[in-house]
Amino acid sequence: MIAKRTTATACRLFVFCLALPLAGCAFFGKAAPLDVRYFTLDEGSPQSRPAATAPGVAAGKKLRLGSVTAAAHLRERLVFRDSPVELGYHELSRWSERPDAYVRRGISRALYQERGVEQVLSGGGHVLDVDLLSLDEFKGDSPKVRVTLAIALHDDVHVVLENQITVEKPIAKSGDMVSTVEAFRDALREAIGQAADQTVAKLE
Repeated sequence: MIAKRTTATACRLFVFCLALPLAGCAFFGKAAPLDVRYFTLDEGSPQSRPAATAPGVAAGKKLRLGSVTAAAHLRERLVFRDSPVELGYHELSRWSERPDAYVRRGISRALYQERGVEQVLSGGGHVLDVDLLSLDEFKGDSPKVRVTLAIALHDDVHVVLENQITVEKPIAKSGDMVSTVEAFRDALREAIGQAADQTVAKLE
């Protein structure tokens, strides 16, 4: 009986000794935490923003900003494309907010602050809906970014304006995420400016 107990104890000790190095590997071999970088599409200081249009340019024109949405593939992670039919996501590069939040702030600033449109929060009248369809980086020999906005201006009965606006900008330094984000920012600013100008032109 004593011999059996001794043998069992020895077996358990042997198994423990075998498992100890594996546990050490699991403890010390943990992957290093991911170094995630976060980027913003908001304009920097007020000095870096385009000069506001003189008040009164759109005097008397009223508008309610409706839904501002983004395509399903546009979330926190930055998107790149190797071909027109395939997309991927940067694992370590992410937006600090969902892209549609940048669009909403940008179009609000362009319409109400820079062009002097009167903001309406409820009731009838014209409503502008905006959908961000692309915020994509294109790799290759000539790297670029593409921003596409779909806009729809309507009232309670009619669609007054429906259009897609696409702006592409080259990436100054291929492979550099700061250069890529700066290109995105320039493209989005231009697309929003075009959307605001087209909208104001249709307002009564």
